[in-house]
Amino acid sequence: MFTRRFMVQAGLLSPILASPLRAQATVDKFYTVGISVDDNRIWTAVSLGKLKPELFIIDTGSERSVVSQKWATANKLKTGGYTMMRGMGGVEKADVVKVKDMLIGGVFTKEYQEFAATKSLDRADFVGLLGVDFLLFADCDLDFVKGEWRVYPEGRTDRTGFYQVPDSIRPRNVAQPIGIAVTVGGFSGYFGIDTGSPSALLLDGKAAKNSGLWESDRPYAPFAHKGFGAGSSRARIYRADRIKLHKFVLEKQLVSLLQPGLDKSNWRDVDGLVGMQALRHFHLSTDTKNKSLWMAPNGLNFPNEERYPLSGLWLEGSGTNITIEDVGIGSPAAAAGLKVGDKIVGQDFAAMIKKFSSTPGKSVSFDYERDGKRASVEYTLRPYL
Repeated sequence: MFTRRFMVQAGLLSPILASPLRAQATVDKFYTVGISVDDNRIWTAVSLGKLKPELFIIDTGSERSVVSQKWATANKLKTGGYTMMRGMGGVEKADVVKVKDMLIGGVFTKEYQEFAATKSLDRADFVGLLGVDFLLFADCDLDFVKGEWRVYPEGRTDRTGFYQVPDSIRPRNVAQPIGIAVTVGGFSGYFGIDTGSPSALLLDGKAAKNSGLWESDRPYAPFAHKGFGAGSSRARIYRADRIKLHKFVLEKQLVSLLQPGLDKSNWRDVDGLVGMQALRHFHLSTDTKNKSLWMAPNGLNFPNEERYPLSGLWLEGSGTNITIEDVGIGSPAAAAGLKVGDKIVGQDFAAMIKKFSSTPGKSVSFDYERDGKRASVEYTLRPYL
């Protein structure tokens, strides 16, 4: 888990006094909260009640703010009632945690806030998520250049250099309240803005099918996509030549696709999600009066934080009963001649998953059976998308 030292170095525990963006006739008053972009997520420090500051992720893909159930219980946070959390992993019943005097970034206080206490965060390297409401209760900026989350209690009047995104903040009864028009390949759809997602773009099952990417002959990496709940969904990662967000074009981005045909992979209100691998290239600003998101390229060249499984295998099974269910096109596993239906022998399932999750340059070897015949294989993990 991130340490208190990291929080100090990132400036997340040091209050930053509000100051005007530039000299103008009517100065917009705002509070500045320190943020840090790391691991393709937005981090800030939050104190609940009298507890010490902890790292939270700003997650616009979540309608509710959430905390780890284990952490909430250990800190004896007050609960009352429950809510149902629905995500990629299924449905989870969660206690509602009620907090007074929530201090954000050491700068401003919310007198009352409710959180859903979820088991899905019990093993995470952070305590909780701040949901989309934290960018919609007032005009807000997310500035990844300065590492600032600016809150304008009286509204923001000057957005020089920004472009307004049409149809971007929808009514509250819609599951994803901030969205944007996206084009990838020959497919166009409406995607949610999700700062809690580390990928560039995620297509739901229906969009994955309609885009033609799932059945294409492009190289891909199979992986398990997880969310709230205990389960996961089969997915694939491809590299898109270009994606278009409103009027902005990004090239050579990794795009994730959920397997078509699964009920939980088809979303009602959006065709997918735009995540931080893409969003970090922009200044983001919410306009509550006009119900709009505004964007401007920030000109930053970020270090490569792309991650995907380097083996190219999707395995099913448990214990020593292991079957290869998918082999990614262009992957080291495909180059080694492995095929769907091959059975890995003499290995433990959990150990194999760990072995395939290793770093580039790592050699993996094992025995497998095909049509009753046993053979050995060895290959090296490497980037291939």
